[in-house]
Amino acid sequence: MNILADTSDTGKSTASQEAGPVLAIPTARFEQASLPVGTKVIHELKGSGLDVKYDPAQINALDARLLSNIYVDFTEGEQVDGLRELGRKAFGDTASSSLYAAVLDSIDHSGDAPAVIARVVELFGHVRGEAPAPCSRYGWCVETGAHVEHTGDSVEPLFLEEDRRELLAAGLTHWSKGVRVGFLEQDLTPADARIKLAEVRAHLDAVEQLIDYAEGAQ
Repeated sequence: MNILADTSDTGKSTASQEAGPVLAIPTARFEQASLPVGTKVIHELKGSGLDVKYDPAQINALDARLLSNIYVDFTEGEQVDGLRELGRKAFGDTASSSLYAAVLDSIDHSGDAPAVIARVVELFGHVRGEAPAPCSRYGWCVETGAHVEHTGDSVEPLFLEEDRRELLAAGLTHWSKGVRVGFLEQDLTPADARIKLAEVRAHLDAVEQLIDYAEGAQ
């Protein structure tokens, strides 16, 4: 086991000086752990891989990788290696380095690099103003990106004053109980909504009949 504590100004760790030639390690796995004060990173060779434990209270995820690369070359996978290299290029830029450190920290914490990177790409897509992906399940759903609750546009009776429209407004949702039709201030199944709509139509027919009576009385 090799332990890296504080490095000198030359960028060489004690472990690197003792290890001799730089090793070529095919794979590496980073794990967060609580380590003794002064011990930031621990390396352990296991088969053809390198297990790296680092203490997030003493060193961030990006610096742990940069420090590890002082004494050994390794690969974590194309995506994470790419982040590490971007972090290396951003070294000295506090904002950029903090960003890459936060992403790598999330990867180490979750163990799911593709999911974390996909989420970051989605978030930056919003920042750049790119149109997020529409709902892949319902054509009427107005939600975009990753979502589990579905909401559609509402249809409002514009002929009424704004403060009186809610009763006759209608819309579609799919939350925890399947697709529902919001109508008459109720969440109705499609079948129940049709029944209520038929009742409203019957009422309107009755209203129309009253109008006919009124016109005949003139």
